[in-house]
Amino acid sequence: NAATPSTTAADTATAAPANTAAAANTAAPANAAAAANTAAAPANTATAANTAAANTAAASTPAVAPKSAIRALMKPSAEVAAIKIELEPNWDRDLGEAGTFSLVVKVPNTEDTRVFSFHYGYEDDAAPVECDQYRKYLEDKKVMTVTLNRQRGAACYIEGNEGSAGMTFRYLVTYGGKHLLCRGSLYKDGASSALGDLRDKVLMQAKKICETLSL
Repeated sequence: NAATPSTTAADTATAAPANTAAAANTAAPANAAAAANTAAAPANTATAANTAAANTAAASTPAVAPKSAIRALMKPSAEVAAIKIELEPNWDRDLGEAGTFSLVVKVPNTEDTRVFSFHYGYEDDAAPVECDQYRKYLEDKKVMTVTLNRQRGAACYIEGNEGSAGMTFRYLVTYGGKHLLCRGSLYKDGASSALGDLRDKVLMQAKKICETLSL
């Protein structure tokens, strides 16, 4: 009978390099891809960092919503139109209602918008211009229950409860013998309070605008 060929140590040694090379070739692309991905990581990390920084900056500034076509420009009376107002950026005058100035903002983390609106015009000529007296005048007329009054330059600033209107503020500005009035809600309702800093920033700008009333 013919002897069955046997594999010698030399044969095994000869075959091993070929197998080792094949294994190396098979692993190389995967390792190279992993290395490439690892090398690309810093760029991705930098991009993520830049994106996070941009998002943080955007969050600190209230987003202004696009102008709404539904809120039409309204024409006030000639007397009211004669009042001069220095609006802050993105605010509108007489949109939706004559004798108002307003700002439309985006509600954070939603697709909703919110309109903050305030009124300007004239106070009764019989109203006293001195702040303490004006406070008493409002309370005697049962216009509001005053919780705060202070003189701010030529303007008297008042805060109080107007019943169904809730907490409101008003500025009485005397200009050229005329009593100019700027007033609005303090937006203390639950939905507005939930807006936090956004609501507060809008109110700060509204009050700043009120102080600019003139003729």
